[in-house]
Amino acid sequence: MLELYHHGSPVYAAKVRMVLAEKDMAWTGHYIDLLKGEQFAPDYLKLNPKALVPTLVDGGSIIGESTVICEYLDHIHSGTPLRPAKAVETARMRNWTKFIDEFVHPMCAA
Repeated sequence: MLELYHHGSPVYAAKVRMVLAEKDMAWTGHYIDLLKGEQFAPDYLKLNPKALVPTLVDGGSIIGESTVICEYLDHIHSGTPLRPAKAVETARMRNWTKFIDEFVHPMCAA
């Protein structure tokens, strides 16, 4: 069972939840209240030493960073892929996800 440690507001966590929904994957959510500082709890820091959300746990594997989580979910789930089949199109997609991570997401932060 996939477990997602997340918070409701950050766009990073929202995009992982969108991939889970798009791929129709079952998952269990663990809400991390960032306003209460739950991301700094010792148990959570064992999962994600950066104290960031989201974090995905798949069995014994722990995956952080929203774009990496989305690519992982697309890779492990059969069915309609979210990434293009052609290498050049995948490269273009990855340029866009890099742009979102490096420029758009920081603009959404306080």
